[in-house]
Amino acid sequence: MSPRRVLECTDRRLLLVYRHIEPTGVELAEVGWEIPLGHLRWIRQRRDSSSCFYEFGFADGSWASIELGPPQELEAVQGFLALFPNVHLPAEENPSKGLAKSLRQEWESRRAAV
Repeated sequence: MSPRRVLECTDRRLLLVYRHIEPTGVELAEVGWEIPLGHLRWIRQRRDSSSCFYEFGFADGSWASIELGPPQELEAVQGFLALFPNVHLPAEENPSKGLAKSLRQEWESRRAAV
């Protein structure tokens, strides 16, 4: 049986954990990645996929697309996302545009300083 991906939130970190139950009944868990909550910049629902695929954007400009559950669990997914009210973006908003502009400005200011 393949591992189950679980997005977990602690008081300080957001973690993607892979959980697997051995045939003996022992549950194993392995952290795929984790970030401090302060590094989470935005969350938005993917427009090109099912209703439970979301993109999570981070302070360094990277992002991850994660399926939070099947469409039947949409209420539970929305409950989880309610933990992050300040970073939830509408699906039509593109946070990468602002990032690209700020990176371009940073590059131009460094180039001008040389």
